[in-house]
Amino acid sequence: GQLLVGVINSLGVRRYAAAADQLATRLKDNDAEVASAAAVALGRMVEENPELPVVVDVERSRVFYGLDGAQNFPVHIPESAREVLLNGKWDPIADLLEGEATVAATAAALPYMAS
Repeated sequence: GQLLVGVINSLGVRRYAAAADQLATRLKDNDAEVASAAAVALGRMVEENPELPVVVDVERSRVFYGLDGAQNFPVHIPESAREVLLNGKWDPIADLLEGEATVAATAAALPYMAS
């Protein structure tokens, strides 16, 4: 919760690179605030050390970082975005169709959209 977000924010402000592995595991936290704080903290660490190699492997949906690239974690890349990045083709209709269930759920939750 909020205590964890505070700790993560503190690590980010201090740019405590030794915590990068632990922060990377929080990117997929069920609590969106925790995941967001971890992403910001990791961004601050890279900002502090711009020479730190960071490689986004779109094909394998992983991020590798560190001097030897041994540290890595999985990332979610929507299939339509992954396809665009790998093949250089963008299909906005596919993006809309891929998110159809989310759009329907959001619309159903809006009082003015209820029938």
